[in-house]
Amino acid sequence: MKAELRRFLILLILVLAGLPLCTGCVGAIYPKKKVAVEQKVPSRESTPEKPSAPGQAAPQAGEQELLRQAEQAQYQARYPESLEKYRSFLNNYPRSSQADTALVAMGQIYERLGQNDQAALAYQKLLDEHPSSSFAGEARKRVTALYLNSGQYEMAVKSLGNMLERSQRPEEKARLRILMGRAQMGLKNRIQAMDLLIRAARETDDPVDRDEAQRLIKANIKDMSLEELSQARTLYGNQYPGGLVAYVMAYRYFEGQETEKAREAIDYFLSNFSSDELYLDGQALKASIESGSPPPVLSLPTLAEIPETAPGPAVPVTEAPLIPAGPSTAAYRSRDLACLMPLTGTPAAKYGQQVLQGLRLAFANFQAQTDGFRANLVVHDTQGDSEKAKELLRQIAGQESVIGVIGPLTSKVSGELAPLAEELKMPMLAISQKEGLGGQGSHVFRLFLTPQAQAQAVARYAVQVLGMNKLAILHPEDAYGNKMRDYFWDETARLGGEVVGVQGYNPKDTDFSAQIQSLAGVGAAQRQVKAGRKVNVHFDAVFIPDSYRAVAMIAPQFAYHDITTVRLLGTSLWHTPRLIEATARYTQRCVIPTAFFSGSERPEVQRFLELYRAETGQEDAEPDQFVAYGYDAAMLMLTLMDRDHASEREQVVQSLHSMPPYPGVTARFNFGDDGEYKSEPTLLTIEGEEFKMIQ
Repeated sequence: MKAELRRFLILLILVLAGLPLCTGCVGAIYPKKKVAVEQKVPSRESTPEKPSAPGQAAPQAGEQELLRQAEQAQYQARYPESLEKYRSFLNNYPRSSQADTALVAMGQIYERLGQNDQAALAYQKLLDEHPSSSFAGEARKRVTALYLNSGQYEMAVKSLGNMLERSQRPEEKARLRILMGRAQMGLKNRIQAMDLLIRAARETDDPVDRDEAQRLIKANIKDMSLEELSQARTLYGNQYPGGLVAYVMAYRYFEGQETEKAREAIDYFLSNFSSDELYLDGQALKASIESGSPPPVLSLPTLAEIPETAPGPAVPVTEAPLIPAGPSTAAYRSRDLACLMPLTGTPAAKYGQQVLQGLRLAFANFQAQTDGFRANLVVHDTQGDSEKAKELLRQIAGQESVIGVIGPLTSKVSGELAPLAEELKMPMLAISQKEGLGGQGSHVFRLFLTPQAQAQAVARYAVQVLGMNKLAILHPEDAYGNKMRDYFWDETARLGGEVVGVQGYNPKDTDFSAQIQSLAGVGAAQRQVKAGRKVNVHFDAVFIPDSYRAVAMIAPQFAYHDITTVRLLGTSLWHTPRLIEATARYTQRCVIPTAFFSGSERPEVQRFLELYRAETGQEDAEPDQFVAYGYDAAMLMLTLMDRDHASEREQVVQSLHSMPPYPGVTARFNFGDDGEYKSEPTLLTIEGEEFKMIQ
């Protein structure tokens, strides 16, 4: 009996011990569990209580494959097939963490096909079921456009009001007020429309938006009744647009054969608005009133004569579909993309050359769908110099054939070039770690996995997927280490986990015993040389944001102190064969984020590897992440130029801001309203002597 009980207990222990390993098998989209979190991020001095409400499960393999097929069909313009697969995806996986991705893509396809009612339903379903989705902002803009274009003005006003409450950027607010002014004009609420349009005209720095607002004001006043004109004159008096109101009042009185009122109104106009653009018309109208002859033509536009300005990405609302119909192949014009990279004269030239290699690989192998499609790559060497880069960008902006720039690369040059790109209204896709490049406008985008995104992804996986709620940090005391410490700490706290220990070290250190002992609460005297001994510590995993060289020294020292049950969490700096060569034994089951993994089975990655190896002539050649980023940047731009027929700079900007997630070789990615790169890093672990994707 005792023997049977002992066998049962041993079996139970083995099963329980295997559970943490099983939880490592998750999909590429996180979280596996969506935990309830506080809106306010806790301070590092105190962390929130562990959330109690479990959420949805991680995507399954079939789920990911079905979504990939739907996206692939969409990018190849096989829209009926794509819609069918998206519907199947939503029917089979209604609680998927990517249901919002499917809905926004369906809305875009329906718009492309001219099925606007179906498009509005898809966007509205996204807003109703996934209000916190990263696509919610875009869905609001698109559904608002559909309401405006179909004459559903009350719905448009409601939607625009919600967007105005959320908006923080003055230019965006001005644009929203112009659109709401149009909607109020459609509802014949002309005084409300006037207030919105006047405010927009005063707030905006965009001359095109200001012109549209002023023309709408004229059209609005032209359609006012005498009662509304009288109310407007009381409201605005001698202030803009009081002169226009006074002139139209005189005109309406004269049309209604109320000569005395017309004379009084035109005298008021001529006496108070001598500098008004309609002053000469006012003198002509005065002469007509005195002589009884026909009045001059009322030269004000109607609403139908004022097409909506092709919008910027902040409010991409147009009468055209989101994926516009392109020109005929006979009218297709060759367009250029400029490469702005450090290729010589700087240590960064090595990486610039790799990006260029990826760009050229994409141009050589892009398969266009549009007959007669032509695009050229124009290469410029910045030599890593900001002033030279600025000079080159000014030259490029003056070349009409160039509709976009890929680059620059380094943080310094990117930071100095971004404001100039905005000033020149030149679309720029920077392959740079520097965040916030597009924060001052709409023309700058950034394609690169940031350190912050890495730290946050690792924290999410540890807390939400592995269920680890007590974590530690061991980091170098330098700018990179301190930032990564803070990123990881903040994200852990936001998710409800707790950082229970933090230790820094000098980047030049080679002995980390003191830091490990302090972190784990053990001492040298406590250590016993005994086979199989394991020390229990008060944390489940430790985050080490340092290079593989440092990790190769740190990891064995954890084992030396018998600390063998904690997971090691790292950064993309760990993703090198040298780490495995140096310390594979001590880094098993670690968690590492990376920008590109050649071992991925995704068809896009395998195709890229085939092309790269054919180009290099080496069957086992491994492309660097910079080659992959260059390839993704060029393939994306070429796809938008071909699929969306984006042959002008503003069309490129709009396509980049409104595109669904693009299936790149680095990741599925798109861009936020601020031009920031949005993706989930690929997570790797080490099994044996190989890096493996965490499935």
